[in-house]
Amino acid sequence: MNELVSTYIQNKQQINQFLTTTLENTYINTKDLKTYFKFFPSLELSYIVDQSFKQISGNIFKSKVDKSVIGEDREYLFSKVILDNDKNIHITEPYISSATGTTCITMIVKENNTYVFLDFDLGKLLERLLLIEKHHTFSKITKYTYGFIGFSMGLVAFSLLGYAVLIFVQTMLISVFELDIVFKSVIALTLSLAIFDLAKTILEQEVFFKSYGTEDKADSKVLVKFLTSIIIALSIESLMIVFKLAIHKYDQIDPFSLILGISCLIISLAVFYFVTTKAK
Repeated sequence: MNELVSTYIQNKQQINQFLTTTLENTYINTKDLKTYFKFFPSLELSYIVDQSFKQISGNIFKSKVDKSVIGEDREYLFSKVILDNDKNIHITEPYISSATGTTCITMIVKENNTYVFLDFDLGKLLERLLLIEKHHTFSKITKYTYGFIGFSMGLVAFSLLGYAVLIFVQTMLISVFELDIVFKSVIALTLSLAIFDLAKTILEQEVFFKSYGTEDKADSKVLVKFLTSIIIALSIESLMIVFKLAIHKYDQIDPFSLILGISCLIISLAVFYFVTTKAK
């Protein structure tokens, strides 16, 4: 989906010109909005709003009409609308449609005392203009795969969370208190947080598409979050080994080597953050 938005931004002027020109050559009949679907194959939804920003028609799709939304207040949609003085047309930036769940752009046309809203499926529009090649079956498989992986990672994160709480409660209420158990709980919680952050980002970016405002930073942010959580977990493990070494003469792992490795991770993370920040 990131590709859709990037492609639109790169060709925004030509796309908007195509939509505007096609609309100008099309007879606007506000009594029968279904006629628009004949001229715009990428159109997925249309409706009409009056001067008081109340919706006066149902949500008209290609194959159905939803009349339950008639009378809804649509004033919030006009907060960033600036109509062209000559053509009385405004085209929005890409966003996720609450009615269809797809990435779309909306053309708003002022006709007498009403506003006609035309929602275009961005993927289909770019395909029609030969700006992208999209395989719908592969896209669905990819989306479902990311969804399965994301939810599975979320399940693992909650399992770790439950494990951390369980062993801590058992230690406090049933067994003899041991400092090692506390460290194990903290490590499990830290790993749970890191995995949950990664799962959340995967679902947001590849399944639900929560936001496109910071998509250029998403990959670097999740990597920084994940590495930070791992560094914290390893640091706690190193501290635990130091305590074991002091109390039980624990010598299975050299704590200095582990701390040296963590230091290398911290330096690498600092260099990565510096490079990405400077590049932006």
